[in-house]
Amino acid sequence: MLYYWEPALMVEENPRVSILGVYAGNGLPAVVVSEKGSGRVALVGSHPEIEENDVRDGSIWGQGLDDHGSDWSLLERLVAWVDW
Repeated sequence: MLYYWEPALMVEENPRVSILGVYAGNGLPAVVVSEKGSGRVALVGSHPEIEENDVRDGSIWGQGLDDHGSDWSLLERLVAWVDW
């Protein structure tokens, strides 16, 4: 995930809201999910990025960046949860 210091998600305490991820630098919510009426909502404050040097997307740029894991499994799970 790419993060340029915004946006942090401001969450009021609510039993229907779950914080799934926080920013390491400030501890503020980065990934939030909730049920709303008969639907579901997922908010991601950071920017999911393609994988550097991954054969799946053919990207070779950004070799100086660290890619400690894939964003794809998180996004796949969020979409599956929202589209239940």
